[in-house]
Amino acid sequence: MNDSRKCHATSLEVAYVDRMGKPSIVCCGIRFGHLICDPWLDGTAFNHGWRLISPTVCRYEDFARITHIWFSHEHPDHFSPSNVRRIPEHFRRKITVLLHYTKDKRLLNVCKAYGFQVQELPELEQVELAAGFRLICGRPGLIDSWMAIFAECKSILNMNDCIFRQRDDSLLSSGCWEESMY
Repeated sequence: MNDSRKCHATSLEVAYVDRMGKPSIVCCGIRFGHLICDPWLDGTAFNHGWRLISPTVCRYEDFARITHIWFSHEHPDHFSPSNVRRIPEHFRRKITVLLHYTKDKRLLNVCKAYGFQVQELPELEQVELAAGFRLICGRPGLIDSWMAIFAECKSILNMNDCIFRQRDDSLLSSGCWEESMY
């Protein structure tokens, strides 16, 4: 693949922010591992009414490098069950799925059944996944959620489908916002 937007990096840097065929999908590489958000790689959603805008950069074999997946919510353009099942099982066992806290645990239970490790994220609390790599997850309503990712004063704010509240803004104001995505 001669595309410069690959799903990997070798230093503690945001490797790239790529729209992967739809808005606000983030794939970044950092020294501790690799995080991909809302991977919808192919197929349709919403009763075949939606398709990807363009072909994606990442392929299922790229999940060999992925250590974490964040699903912002369970709509099929964010959590695509058919795509998730196509991730090879031996890769799934090594990937931790990050989810915002929910009472019903529906998405959490599905991800566990597919063979992923799962970590629920407390709302509006910093979580350190590795030294120098932390994130905050917020949920302004019942379904959608946002994630702020911080790595050595590089930041990404993924707000796909999400409303950002005033209290969220004040919480994140201490971050360094050299890079951001809305």
